[in-house]
Amino acid sequence: MIGARLKEERNRLGLTQEKFGSTAEAKPRTVGDWERGLSSPTSAQLAQLAEIGVDVTYVITGQRLSEALQHNIELMMKVTAEATQQGGASELTMKAIQTARQMARHETLSSINGNLEKMPDDDVRLVAQLVEKIVASTAK
Repeated sequence: MIGARLKEERNRLGLTQEKFGSTAEAKPRTVGDWERGLSSPTSAQLAQLAEIGVDVTYVITGQRLSEALQHNIELMMKVTAEATQQGGASELTMKAIQTARQMARHETLSSINGNLEKMPDDDVRLVAQLVEKIVASTAK
């Protein structure tokens, strides 16, 4: 399940296995193994893939983030990158980023919670790792 959705996301983003893998510090063969369901990415790798636009909630649960939330996440990432390039961000910008992160966390956790009972045990363990990563990233 996760493998097929990873492949779908990779294709949606127009990336080769090599480019997709390099984002997550994995070799193309490893990406192929993920896509065939022979192995799964770590929570850290999923977090890296999320940074290039992979809908990790979809990969894990099979449910896509709402378009509005996805837009907010992409906007948050863009604002963060621009602020970093300019050497800092205003207090208002940082507050907006924090709010967007909290919204993303809430939406992601709500979506995951509704699907846990239907998921195989291996996927549930992967979700637990991802949730830990989400909580850690929003605590910053």
